[in-house]
Amino acid sequence: MLSPGEVLYRGKVMKNTSSIHIDSKYLQNLGLDLYQLVWELTSQVPKGRVTTYGAIAKALGDIRAARAIGTIEHVNPYAPSVPCHRVVYSDGGIGGYGSPEGTPKKIKLLDREGVKVKDEKIVNFKEVLFDDFTISGPPPLEMLRAEQLALKNEIVLKDKEPNKKLRTIGGIDATYNDDTAFGAIAILDFDTLELVEAQTARIRTRFPYIPTYLSYHELPIIIELMKKIISIPDVIIFDGNGILHPIGLGLATHAGILLRLPTMGIAKKLLVGELTKSLKGHPDVTQVVYNNQLIGYGLKPKTAKKKLVFVSPGNLISFKSALHVAKKVCILRIPEPIRIAHALANEIRKNQSPVLNSR
Repeated sequence: MLSPGEVLYRGKVMKNTSSIHIDSKYLQNLGLDLYQLVWELTSQVPKGRVTTYGAIAKALGDIRAARAIGTIEHVNPYAPSVPCHRVVYSDGGIGGYGSPEGTPKKIKLLDREGVKVKDEKIVNFKEVLFDDFTISGPPPLEMLRAEQLALKNEIVLKDKEPNKKLRTIGGIDATYNDDTAFGAIAILDFDTLELVEAQTARIRTRFPYIPTYLSYHELPIIIELMKKIISIPDVIIFDGNGILHPIGLGLATHAGILLRLPTMGIAKKLLVGELTKSLKGHPDVTQVVYNNQLIGYGLKPKTAKKKLVFVSPGNLISFKSALHVAKKVCILRIPEPIRIAHALANEIRKNQSPVLNSR
């Protein structure tokens, strides 16, 4: 049995000596419980009225959260006291319901409250629609967007230690089951790509996936993993983007600023920008440009036929170094550290096992 502060590393029990310290100013918004906020807004919908997933999303500050609202309502543990049966689609469609009885139960509850449904659509929808929500303070998603834009001023696209030889690279990945996050970090020797250390963690998450807010969904499990590692890798790779992002602050960049470590993103889809000309001296690399600025590269992995991966620096790393690392680890379309971390995260999710500390 491991004592607090101990981890199993290469078969030996050792004290965790990593020194990850995150400024508290970066953490204040990571504790945002969007689930609770959604249920508080849902509780404002009066009996005999309905609202929409989009209306709640707008009250939170961004219509892009509408799909996430559905995810949150689906796991509402307080129904029907928190009346998620009063939340429907924007066209008046009844939508789903998390009860074992499903949609028929939702229709029955609405009928008891005087809301009529015909052919799974609300009758007189506009007349019973409620969207006059009250929320204390600024809408939370607007607040997060403001933080993202402010963090852009802290990005450094230069190598933290220009003359240092890369020894280790880390890859972090996470998978989710409702409101539980299962994450893993795999740290590899850069030269041999052999596994040096791996850690896993499981936490409850209170911020679902919302497009362009991925960092707030994934950073809590990332921080938990970083607290557990024995040795800090020279570069950390994320299954996502760095500055190759609509607002220039993808997961890898946001994490790099918080952790004050070199980070980079390698993604399978081009999120923004256009592929332009090949990089001189690199026939397998195409530049990605957005607003007339280089924001990353399209890279053909060693074993891929045509499909590219999209590489961008996160923070404290140069374009040149990020590409150097990507060429080393992208044997397949999934970078080797991410591939191992992904397998570990899926394993603990499948087994629902306690947090692991492993070689």
